[in-house]
Amino acid sequence: MSTDAYIKSVVTMRDAFSTYRTSIVGGDVPSRFSHCAALIIADDNLADIDILLGKLVEGTDVWLITPLSDLDSVLQSALIGGYSQVHFLGHGASGSITLAGRVLEIYDFSRHLFDADGDLVKHPSLYFWSCETGKGAKGRRFVDGLSRALGASVAAFSGTVGDSKLGGSWRPDVVSVDISSIPVPFLNAKEYPHLLVADVFSLTTVQIAGGLEVQIRATAATTINNIKINFQYDTALASIVLATLQSGTVIAVPDIGVAYYGGFISVSNESTLGYIEIGAVSTGFLDITAGQLLYTLKFAYANGVNAFSGGLASGTYLKLDTTPVSL
Repeated sequence: MSTDAYIKSVVTMRDAFSTYRTSIVGGDVPSRFSHCAALIIADDNLADIDILLGKLVEGTDVWLITPLSDLDSVLQSALIGGYSQVHFLGHGASGSITLAGRVLEIYDFSRHLFDADGDLVKHPSLYFWSCETGKGAKGRRFVDGLSRALGASVAAFSGTVGDSKLGGSWRPDVVSVDISSIPVPFLNAKEYPHLLVADVFSLTTVQIAGGLEVQIRATAATTINNIKINFQYDTALASIVLATLQSGTVIAVPDIGVAYYGGFISVSNESTLGYIEIGAVSTGFLDITAGQLLYTLKFAYANGVNAFSGGLASGTYLKLDTTPVSL
């Protein structure tokens, strides 16, 4: 997907009487239509997403999430906006869901308990259409903890979501005790030919003085000798300060090569404002473990700003020689 595709905001009224669909850029979150009871918040980089979103239960809004979406504003608006159901569509792991490269855990949802006036509001039922979000003890705590914190029904999957021929399902199997039936908003779900398996990378943000760090990690064990990271961010909110390797070695921005583990050489470049590229290649091989930290990007907030919007852009990959790694 091109940079222009990420930064443009296009509102499409597919059905003036049922569905409102928009790409969320920054904190520009639309007010809901009062006649819509349900909301889908979807990662717009999912494979063939239009198959799932092309036919929905009547009365369902859609918000598409990109790396430039302000997810804090999105969650706040969704959870206190008066919807009876909010469905999250993305990649998952035990106890979390990933939207546009950002990993969301229980705290990211449970802290949106109050409206702008500080009043406790009634929250919608939450449905996580993402692989393994409800898996294991951590997934169970995620579902039960959210249900208790929000006073709402919560449902997730312990296994994979998607095409049954590939081992997937569209029936959440980890649910809070008060759910008797699970509404599936995607009327074309059985036609979807993929699984919503985890991304190659996960992103974690850490607040620091005057800004934040973005930690880029691999999501599973693999062997590679070729890395390319494309990261896009909103320059109105923050500026890149530096990039560091897993070892702590600093990569200057832009254009400097530094030794990496396993004989890797990493080169960073910010040829376009708001878009940083880091490439790394090696004649040897690097064995990556699950959850391994690859890079840390440090950003400084703009004056008077305490928000950030960014994420991995298209062209990002791990490879073994010329073969992309599928995780």
